[in-house]
Amino acid sequence: MSSPNKSNSRGSKSTQKLEVIDNIIERKIGFGLYQKRALGYLCLIDFNDGLELILMSLTLPIIKNQWNIEHASEVGDGEQYIDSSRYKWLGSIFFLGNLLGALLTGPLSDKFGRRKVVLINSISYGVVAFLFLFVQSLGELYFLRFIYGFVYGITLPISTTFYSEITPQKMRGKGVVTINSAIPVGLATGVIMAAIVLNDTSSGNWRLLISLSCIPAFILFYGAYKHLLESPRFLVVDKRIQEAADIMNQMITINKGDGGEVVTDDEMEQLEKWRARKYDHFQGMTQIEQVKNQISLIYLKIFQLFKDKYTWISISLCVQWFGIHFMSIGQTFILPFVQAQQKKGFGDMLLVFFGEIPGVIMTFLIIDRQYFGRKNSLILFFGGCFVLNLLAYYQVSFSFVLSLSRFCYRQCHAVLYVITNEIYETPLRTTGIGVNSAFARFSTVIMPFVLVAIFDASTYGPFLCLAIIGAVCSLMAYKLPFDTTNIKLDHVDEELEQRTHPLDVVKEENMSSSQKSNNSHQPNKQKDIEIPLIQQK
Repeated sequence: MSSPNKSNSRGSKSTQKLEVIDNIIERKIGFGLYQKRALGYLCLIDFNDGLELILMSLTLPIIKNQWNIEHASEVGDGEQYIDSSRYKWLGSIFFLGNLLGALLTGPLSDKFGRRKVVLINSISYGVVAFLFLFVQSLGELYFLRFIYGFVYGITLPISTTFYSEITPQKMRGKGVVTINSAIPVGLATGVIMAAIVLNDTSSGNWRLLISLSCIPAFILFYGAYKHLLESPRFLVVDKRIQEAADIMNQMITINKGDGGEVVTDDEMEQLEKWRARKYDHFQGMTQIEQVKNQISLIYLKIFQLFKDKYTWISISLCVQWFGIHFMSIGQTFILPFVQAQQKKGFGDMLLVFFGEIPGVIMTFLIIDRQYFGRKNSLILFFGGCFVLNLLAYYQVSFSFVLSLSRFCYRQCHAVLYVITNEIYETPLRTTGIGVNSAFARFSTVIMPFVLVAIFDASTYGPFLCLAIIGAVCSLMAYKLPFDTTNIKLDHVDEELEQRTHPLDVVKEENMSSSQKSNNSHQPNKQKDIEIPLIQQK
């Protein structure tokens, strides 16, 4: 392996078309064993999300029935009896924990790093899940359901952010889709576990069922501790250039052996210049606010998400995140109630969730196609959510329609994760994911109260509510200012500049080969166009 202290002219030339950090990831690190191994462990985060969601939904009716039988003497006014109000809060408090956890995702991962947050939260999640075995009081049940959601609310948004920052552009979209596809696998696994552990949809050992979810959490902790390295992008923005270079060299060694081309001193200098040029305005904000505590920094970054170039982007994304979680999780929450009236078991529920599997395959086929891409995918599949939930409301092929709706939900979930990771710059990426995830989690906090109230009035009424939300989200996707398909990370300014002068972009793309040849003999003129733009920014 060559010394990292030797300058390499090849590296500097290659950065003419790519930013230096993109150049290192694309040309030196590549996509190899390290990225594949990281992808496998990060999938466990989303797998656990699907698992915990279905377990919380499936066990809630069982908890109510069996808990009240165990405390039959307290019916009416007993502290341990679950009445209608307490029942709704048991459903909501889990999602409230998710909401509060998601608010801390950005600040914690930006302060301590992506890897440390994954380690601490995976072991915490495993311990909390195991403690469900010993629940004896209603207070303990409230507390554990809240912490269960809180811990994973912090961890979930990191999976796709972490992966996006360590992977070449061409593999980023499909990798994020792969991570997100672990959620339906977790859902299906949870239904299978319930069929094995529980007696039926109304009785069984719910304590044991929930506690079994500690197993993938402990596996994730072991894998992250042994094999995951910190995100070099995070380290560069955090002014830890040498540490970032060391980690990138480790990735190169894992992927290409000792013969790989390591990060040079020249590239390290370019990394510092790139960081200063792109992010000194963010660092300046933190210096101005340094006399305040860490909470002020949280408000500062959240404010930045809704300022200037990000204003409409963040509003549109927040509405879509709110809507997709209300629809997908709301359907999962209310489905056991509807199927109980239809007297259907775990098999029918499993078939509904299997509808998400074709959605994963479809996403792989279209996610990186320039003429379809992220934005058009969201418009189309949110529209599908509207149509299919409307059909479910009118009970048209009910189970089949629900399966197709899961297909659309999965598409929207996957594409939203990708586009949100790509559209925010590195200092705001985890905060952006965290805030959008917080909007999503807030929707799930109010969802039990809304859907249960509608269900009490009309069995199929909740699906009309979900249809209306799907239509609104499709409109908001249409209003996004641009698509992020095949753009490099941290290039929002360039994309907005192109949208500001669309005719110039069209003319450039339609230049004849002879015109391109003539322009190639005028390099100084091209530089004169580019440099003022950079200086202006």
